Amino acid sequence: MKLRLLLIALLAVVGLAACSGETAKQENGQGENVAKQNGDVNIKEMVNGYSTRALTAKSASITSDELIVTAENGKEEVYSLADEEFFVSIAPYVNTTHP
Repeated sequence: MKLRLLLIALLAVVGLAACSGETAKQENGQGENVAKQNGDVNIKEMVNGYSTRALTAKSASITSDELIVTAENGKEEVYSLADEEFFVSIAPYVNTTHP
């Protein structure tokens, strides 16, 4: 029962993400994709970009209220969500969680 509910929730998330339209990705001068919206960093787009591997970094991790990205050169950037927002990560698995 829990697996069925999890699969339904996952399909709903994927369906909504597919209907979200174009992302606000831009290329910076070094050819790296940067998710931006109205000149400000769009953290939700960045999380999606790192999850789908459209964006690359040495590492990227999520807490409930921050995205922590370490660039290839070792520089670490921390992006905080607004106070009323938070991250939820669901990783369904049978044998492994992530690729």
